[in-house]
Amino acid sequence: MMMLARKPAWLEGLMAETFFSSCGIHESRRKSEKNVFCLLCCLSVCPHCLTSHRSHPLLQVRRYVYHDVVRLSDLEKLIDCSYIQVILATLRSLIVDKVCH
Repeated sequence: MMMLARKPAWLEGLMAETFFSSCGIHESRRKSEKNVFCLLCCLSVCPHCLTSHRSHPLLQVRRYVYHDVVRLSDLEKLIDCSYIQVILATLRSLIVDKVCH
C-alpha cells in the first residue's frame, strides 16, 4: 500500500500569508517589509523581528515579477519538491513560485 506524505503544518500558513506589507511593530523603521516566514510561529516577520525568532526555522521570501517566491534550495531542505513548478530567475538560482501548488 502506498503511503501519502503528510503536508507540514506550516505550509498552509506560508501559502495563506501576505508578504511585503509593512510590519505593524516596526512600520516607522526602514526596511520593515515582512519578507521572512517563521515555520515555528507560522507568520511573516520583518528583518527587525528576526531577533525574536533567532532559534526558529526561517524561510526567506522574495519578490519576482510580482510574485512571492522562495528559493528551491531553501524549500528542498524542508519538503519534497518534486511536484512543484520551478521558475528560473537567474543562471545560478532556481526559485519556486508560491502561487503554484
